[in-house]
Amino acid sequence: MRWSRAGLAMVAVLAAAVALRTSHGGWPQTAATPFIPRYTQDGKLMFPEGYREWTFVSSGLGMNYGPAGDGSPAFTNVFVTPGAYRQFLTSGQWPNETMFVLEVYSAASHGSILRHGSYQDGLLGVEAEVKDTSRFTEQWAYFGFGVDGKTGAKFPQEACWSCHHQNAAVENSFVQFYPTLLSVAYEKGTIKPSIHLTPGTARVQQLLLEQGWAKTEPLLDQIRATDPEATVLKESSLNAMGYRLFNAGKTADAVAVFERAVRDYPASPNAYDSLADAYLVAGKKSEALECSEKALQLLPETPTLTDSQRARIENAARERIQKLNGKN
Repeated sequence: MRWSRAGLAMVAVLAAAVALRTSHGGWPQTAATPFIPRYTQDGKLMFPEGYREWTFVSSGLGMNYGPAGDGSPAFTNVFVTPGAYRQFLTSGQWPNETMFVLEVYSAASHGSILRHGSYQDGLLGVEAEVKDTSRFTEQWAYFGFGVDGKTGAKFPQEACWSCHHQNAAVENSFVQFYPTLLSVAYEKGTIKPSIHLTPGTARVQQLLLEQGWAKTEPLLDQIRATDPEATVLKESSLNAMGYRLFNAGKTADAVAVFERAVRDYPASPNAYDSLADAYLVAGKKSEALECSEKALQLLPETPTLTDSQRARIENAARERIQKLNGKN
């Protein structure tokens, strides 16, 4: 699910509110109570108490599907009813009466011992996405509770439903942003034919482990041709894929991935250092020595590295060179 435009407007009004009531006055849902949507007589959705005990799906930070926001990114957390989650794992589809809850929190960057990054701070709003074929002709509907509403009014169809229907990967759900479920959708073949997804790092890693480098490398070439800025093509992604293969005992494939990283990022000392690691394990000592020396050579020419990154690469390269020269 996504943070709807209506929800964005709602959050702007509620941004000053930073605390969630201990009780919204909705109905409690426990292991003995089915997690199903319930409504008031006038069609509002009752707040699902205990949704934080549901299955956590994913978080996002500053996700925006339209023009740039106001520079204040927010966190979103998505939960889904446990029974629906289990059925999705089996079928790749959402059963009737599936319910998602999305909560939105402001991002804070100063607090306690934090010096870098952000953490979740004040609650800005809660929304719900419901699949109820007996109640809605469009099957899915969207509701907003604000910060501590007891019931949620249904958003107009054009506010959320239209975007979900057009852009969501599986039915009206944005499974493309839920990494643990996206692989299930691929496996079950339930991604909508109209949705074209550029494979991400997790997907390519999975294919590498299952099919090997020779069958997967052409996919990277296809991605580069259609989306040269794709995350999966970044050096950090290639590096992560290489070490994933390395740790899985697929040394030859790991070497091939690191060689690709060096070809794509020839000025990176980290790319050469990683390739040297792989060459050493593969028994290619002269190549490992050459790459280690190249990493050291490139370090002074790479001002973007942090001091800790520079020290790590330098120490690893020098230690490897000493070992290869028989001095250790």
